[in-house]
Amino acid sequence: MTTSAGERTRTLDARVGETHRRASFIVTGIITSILVYVVIALFVISRQPAREFSTQTRISFYAAAAFLAFGSIFYRRAQMRRIRLEVVTGLRGITGLLKHFFQVTLVSVAMADLIGVLALVVSFSGGDRGMVLRIGVVAIAVALFAYPRRRSWQQAAEYFAETMPGIEQ
Repeated sequence: MTTSAGERTRTLDARVGETHRRASFIVTGIITSILVYVVIALFVISRQPAREFSTQTRISFYAAAAFLAFGSIFYRRAQMRRIRLEVVTGLRGITGLLKHFFQVTLVSVAMADLIGVLALVVSFSGGDRGMVLRIGVVAIAVALFAYPRRRSWQQAAEYFAETMPGIEQ
């Protein structure tokens, strides 16, 4: 039984669409959880007596947030390079490529969630409102950067399906 190129494209579109929907749902949930962390952190700060962090402690929290943010961005960029995608597709086919896209998105957004948790930790440690908001903004920015781009996924899947003959669809 042979399938036409149009059928294969529709099937590929459906598979990319399903994987993208799942990833988008998870990223949206993580962004929501980050917002909840920030709201809880602001509530905690409003209920505590004002304390002041030392400069060293502030720098430590900001450095941790920056480390996680850059780690997420660098991880995503390294895993989405063309050569890496070629290797994944060559070894695992289009199904493996779509799983790779999903996994990279999950790991990147998990790091953003950790930054959100860091904002919550700041509030319990006696940090101020501004610090919580700055760390929360970084967490949301990283999560938005990790948000899956369906068009890019679709183009990559179509490209590898066409240029790597004999790979499993």
